[in-house]
This record gives sequence, structure tokens and C-alpha cells, in this order.
Amino acid sequence: MKTLTINIKSLILMKTLTLILMKTLTLILMKTLTLILMKTLTLILMKTLTLILMINENIIT
Repeated sequence: MKTLTINIKSLILMKTLTLILMKTLTLILMKTLTLILMKTLTLILMKTLTLILMINENIIT
């Protein structure tokens, strides 16, 4: 009977640890993905703006 309670306790501990690990990993993944997305979007925006400016200068001259 004693081993059974110990097993249940360790099982609960394992489950909580796994859950915490999963949550942390998901959070880290989300943060990195957001960062990458932001960088890419900024880059695309900059390139588009540069292109628009260049086209405008070509039209003006």
C-alpha cells in the first residue's frame, strides 16, 4: 500500500513537471516566433518603403 501512494505521488509530480515544461517551452517558442515575425515584417516594410521611395524619385526626375 505504501509503494502505491509513493507511485501516485511521483506520477502527479511527473505530470506537473511535464506540464510546466510544456508551458515554458510553448512560451519560449511563441516569443521566438513573434520576434522572428516582427523582424521579417520590419524588413519587408523597410524594403517596400525603399522601393516606393526609389520609384517616386524616378518619377520626379
